[in-house]
Amino acid sequence: MSAPDDEGLGELRARAQGAAPISAEGPHPTDAVLARIAADDDTPELDVALRHLADCAACRARLAAR
Repeated sequence: MSAPDDEGLGELRARAQGAAPISAEGPHPTDAVLARIAADDDTPELDVALRHLADCAACRARLAAR
């Protein structure tokens, strides 16, 4: 591997460290939980689902599609 390749690899590693986690916290929310979130329910029992949504693009897409 040449020096420019080493630099590129180092840059990719630095960017990867700042990226979102591979897996989101908690389980995927059910459709019923997403409906409550979409209705602006802000009860503390939804905190786990909200933290999950922060890291899970698939669940954010499900929420946006509602």
